[in-house]
Amino acid sequence: MRWLIILSTLILSLGCADNEQLARESIQSTLIGRDIVRYKSFESFAGDVICGEYEVISEWGDSRGLTKFIYMKGKLSLSSSKMDQSIFCNPDPAVALYEITGVDATRMGKQTFSNIKRDFAALEKAMPKQAPENADMLADPWGNPYIYIEPWYSGVQADLKLQTLGADGEPGGKDENADIGNWQIKYIDHVREL
Repeated sequence: MRWLIILSTLILSLGCADNEQLARESIQSTLIGRDIVRYKSFESFAGDVICGEYEVISEWGDSRGLTKFIYMKGKLSLSSSKMDQSIFCNPDPAVALYEITGVDATRMGKQTFSNIKRDFAALEKAMPKQAPENADMLADPWGNPYIYIEPWYSGVQADLKLQTLGADGEPGGKDENADIGNWQIKYIDHVREL
């Protein structure tokens, strides 16, 4: 497996490999022994994103079933969420993002987005998975405090979630009134980079 990673890096540095080949090599590197990969779907999307499904057939002919994947920015994800699939694996991720969240990343002001992103990072650093009782909640670009969403569900700790309710300060909405959570930053970044 190590030689495959070294080979992939060498090919990438020589400029001979394309993203699809790197995705296939990343998937191959996850296999054990003499397993065989059969691709059910393998598609390229905007932003050098490769999405699809594959099936692993063991040397004894057993299959583990289909596995969905996303390959982007040199990383393979085999545990992508439904939202990841809906936005990253879409011919028009900006439209998908807008339909799902109400956020129009192409029209959002650069300064507004930069402020939200910076504030989320500062809050995440100041209160990693702890209640904000002693933390100062920053105000969003419209003067409303960010919302802290408790990271415990049924006794299990989840990722810290922060949110702004947009310009109107009310749940829901579209455009500048859209709610934006720290978990959505990767989608907005992706659309803005296209």
